[in-house]
Amino acid sequence: MDLSKKLAEWVEAGLIDGEARARIEAHEGAHRRPLMLYAMLGLGAFTVGLGIISVVAANWADVPDRVKLAVDLVLAAGLGAATFETARRGKLLATDVLAVVYYLFTLASIALIGQVYQLTAPSYQALLLWSAVTAPLAWLGHSRWLGLLWCGGLSLTYVVSLEPVLDLVPRNAMRADLGVTLAGGFLLAGFAATRGLVAPRKPLLARGIHTGLMMQLLVAAAACTAPWYERINERELLSVGLVALGAMGLLAHRMLPWLMHDATGRARGGVAAFLGIAWLSLSAGTLFEHESVEAAGGLLQLAMLGALAWTAIQSGRVRTFNALTGLIALRILITYFEIFGSMLETGMGMITGGMLTLLMAWLWRRKSPELARQLGGESGGEAS
Repeated sequence: MDLSKKLAEWVEAGLIDGEARARIEAHEGAHRRPLMLYAMLGLGAFTVGLGIISVVAANWADVPDRVKLAVDLVLAAGLGAATFETARRGKLLATDVLAVVYYLFTLASIALIGQVYQLTAPSYQALLLWSAVTAPLAWLGHSRWLGLLWCGGLSLTYVVSLEPVLDLVPRNAMRADLGVTLAGGFLLAGFAATRGLVAPRKPLLARGIHTGLMMQLLVAAAACTAPWYERINERELLSVGLVALGAMGLLAHRMLPWLMHDATGRARGGVAAFLGIAWLSLSAGTLFEHESVEAAGGLLQLAMLGALAWTAIQSGRVRTFNALTGLIALRILITYFEIFGSMLETGMGMITGGMLTLLMAWLWRRKSPELARQLGGESGGEAS
C-alpha cells in the first residue's frame, strides 16, 4: 500500500487533518521495516559466502584437516563475538543478519567435522545437535524472517528424526498412529510455546515462528485428505492416532481463547471448524476400507480453506483472506482435472470452473472491501 497516496486521499475525504497525517508519516517513518536493506545485506552476505565456498572448494583436497578445523573455529569465534556485540549494543538489523549467517554456518561446521573425522552417525543426530545449540542464537534476533528460518530448521530436524522412531514400530498401522500423534503434538506444543514463551518477549520473532507453524498446519491438514486419494486396506487403518488427535483437537479448542487472545469469537470458531474438518476427514478416510475418492478429498480441502478464509476476514486480515481466496479458486480448478476424464468432460469442467472462478472474483471484488470496513474496527487486523 502506498501510504502517502492513501493519506492524501484520507485528508481530501476529510477523514484526517494535516496534523494527523504528519504524525502518521512520522510514526511510520520511524518504524519502517527496511526490506530493501535486508534484501541487499542478505544478497551481499550470500554472495560473499558463495565466493568463500568456491575458493575453498577449488583447493579443498590440498587443505590439511587441521587447517580446515582451525579456520572453522576462528570463523565461529569471530561470528559469535560479532553477533553478541551487536546484540549488546542494540543494533537489531546487524544482529539479525549475523544471527542468520551464524545459524547456517553452525550446520556447515557440523558437516565439516563429520567429514574430517569420517563420522558415520545418522543425519538426524547432527540436526538435533544443530537445533539445540542454535536455540540461544535465535533468541538474540528480533526479525520475523529469523523466526521463520529457525522454525523451518526445527521442523526439518523433527521430520528427519521421526523416521528412525517410526522404524522401531513393526506394523504399518501402528506407525501411522504414532506418526499422526507426534505430528499433532509437535504443532500444538509449537503454538503453545510461541504464544506463552516467545510472544511476550520477542513479538516479531514469534510472528515468524507462528507463520512457519501455520504453513506446516496447512500441509498437515492437506495430508489429512490423503486417504481419499488412495485405496485403504486393513493394514493401514488408524485407531489410537485418531483418538490422540481428537483429544489434542479438543485441547486446542479449549486453548483458543488463550492462543488467539486478540481474535473475535467468530474467528476462533473458524479455526475450530478447520480443525474439526481435518480430523473428520482423516477419521472417515482411514476408519474403513475404500477405493480412491478424489472428489471427497478435494471438497474437504475446499471446506478447510473456506474455514480459514472465514477466520481471516473475521480477524480483519484482508491480505490473508485474499491469498486464501486465490487458493480456493486454484483448488476448484485442480478438482476439475481430478474428477473429469475425457477431453470433452475436462473441457466442459474447465469452462464451468472458469466461470465459477470469475464469479468468485466478482463477489470478492464487491464484498471484501465492505467486510474489511465492517470488521476492521472490531479486530484491527492487517491492512489490505
